[in-house]
Amino acid sequence: MLTTVSMLNDLLDSARYSSIPSVTKGSYTPRYNVRIEGDTATFEIALPGYDKSDIEVRCADRLLTVSSNVKRSYSGYVVAGSRVGPFSLSWVNRGATVSRATFTNGVLEIVMQSNVSENGDLVAID
Repeated sequence: MLTTVSMLNDLLDSARYSSIPSVTKGSYTPRYNVRIEGDTATFEIALPGYDKSDIEVRCADRLLTVSSNVKRSYSGYVVAGSRVGPFSLSWVNRGATVSRATFTNGVLEIVMQSNVSENGDLVAID
């Protein structure tokens, strides 16, 4: 009988990426979901308050990295429910690459496929 951990590792290996990012910059960690369908992995990262131009997505050196250097001032607000600050999240990439990145209504969606060439770098966000 497989344990939950080994089942999760098998699932992640088949998707060719890590679902737990390493945080390399900033204290803010955006919320995200990861969906697996066959050889496709979809990352949905909630980034309310960010603009598309504030976000950088890179897929190189076996890492998928999503980052931003933006910091907003909230002076004058009584309540600021969403934080906008610098962050960098990186996921291990085991041969998969980004096939599409879109930013709609504060959600960055990145679709990765394992059957695409490993040559990649800066990813355009639609």
